Amino acid sequence: ISAAPEITATATGSISDQAAVYVKTNGTVEAIASVAPNGSLATLSQSHSIIYDFTYDVLRDRYLVWYYNNSRLKVRVGTSNGTSFSWGAEVQVYGNTATKVEVIYLTGVNRHLVVWQFSSHNVAQMRIVIVNADDSITLGTHRNMGSATMYSASQFGLCQGNADGTKAIFVQQATSSSLRAYTLDISDDGATYNDVNYNSSHGYYQIMSTNIYWPMQSTFDSYNNRAIFSAIRSYDENPLWVASLDTVNRTAPQSGGYSDVTSSSAWAVDRWDLAFNPDTKRLVITYGKNGSGGSKAIKYEIWKYASGGTTLEVAQDTTDIISDGTECFGGEGENLHYDENKKQVYVIYRYNSGGNKVAWREITTTDGSDSGSLGTEVIVNTSITTGDRYFLNRHTDSTKQLMICGDDSSNIKALNCVFESTNFTGPDFIGFANGAVSNGQTATINVVGNQVTKSSLTPGSKYYVQLDGSIGTSPVSPSVEAGIALTSTKLLIK
Repeated sequence: ISAAPEITATATGSISDQAAVYVKTNGTVEAIASVAPNGSLATLSQSHSIIYDFTYDVLRDRYLVWYYNNSRLKVRVGTSNGTSFSWGAEVQVYGNTATKVEVIYLTGVNRHLVVWQFSSHNVAQMRIVIVNADDSITLGTHRNMGSATMYSASQFGLCQGNADGTKAIFVQQATSSSLRAYTLDISDDGATYNDVNYNSSHGYYQIMSTNIYWPMQSTFDSYNNRAIFSAIRSYDENPLWVASLDTVNRTAPQSGGYSDVTSSSAWAVDRWDLAFNPDTKRLVITYGKNGSGGSKAIKYEIWKYASGGTTLEVAQDTTDIISDGTECFGGEGENLHYDENKKQVYVIYRYNSGGNKVAWREITTTDGSDSGSLGTEVIVNTSITTGDRYFLNRHTDSTKQLMICGDDSSNIKALNCVFESTNFTGPDFIGFANGAVSNGQTATINVVGNQVTKSSLTPGSKYYVQLDGSIGTSPVSPSVEAGIALTSTKLLIK
């Protein structure tokens, strides 16, 4: 390589005029290019009848898949090896028939809280589950809700209750006309935060005086320290509703009240999920809705807090993800995920349109804005043909997300969803090509202190190299400054 502000080097591959380039470890230069988002599939051979939940252990960097096998609630610990997984031994969580299972990972105390119903018994059961450093599992003491019984064999919901992870909020149908929220305390039973208890003296908060249908979904609002729940209520047209609750400085949850998301029949609205974006302070709600010919449309809405700060209200009303298609929209799973690296919410779903497709895309929201938008749909798989419980979660690798589902009764599928990436790392960006060259030819590169010709620039604005080698005013990851615009067509390389 020769001296700046213009250098020469051997080209690897073809480089077009004015293209952004980086220097490789062998001293050659190559045009910066993006790698399209994609999906790769791994399979766990595991008999099961239902996958109940899928959690990620932040402390141990491990995955836990919770499922029903031989009429028992089981769990296995998984380790990501990039695109494949290794799985620990099957552990029995409960030695009797368990139904309607909910599991959450409590950030702050790094514990998994599992709540289940014992067959047709009307008292919810619960325990803390701990992943140890050697990937073994410790089961906390088996507890139950005592005198706080649930109505018949109703559904229930579970969510983290505070930022410290020392509280959870449990919502259940207590009677045919009482939907109630309770506080569960995560406490010490001879070890750090390995026990969970419900104190009946703390009372409860009654969300509504009616019955509900279908499973409840929940998401933790870490910005406002609130738990958000959603389900269908049996009243009038059976709308989908949403409510926000908190336990800050109080023993029983409190709420500003619930709000109806839809006015459609419960039999037309199903397979919903919700995820709160703490960076934009917006709630994303998705659901399936009857389309023409009995097929399903997939919808999303953007919600925000009203001026009082405790009640949720719609910001952007119903918008199509898919206008009409045969889909498997996550079922009773959790197919929405807030990605801490991308600072946005992502959705995954399956539908048939010109062939089977599992699709993954971003739902973009902005702080202070009522509008949301859909990112480009990425088809990450075409071989998964069954399964209605899709669980989307974070990945060990920040450039990916991970989806778990049951494709049949003997296999659990792990789908790696890979974000758009690039062939440069950031610090290896050196400048822009001065002329087009072919592979093996000598390329001349304008470097720091030189200029490059671009179009539609805003004078005075700072520009960053994008994943595909273009430039833009917003940084990406990896973030590297390209330069500052001198005119609408000239960029000073920085």
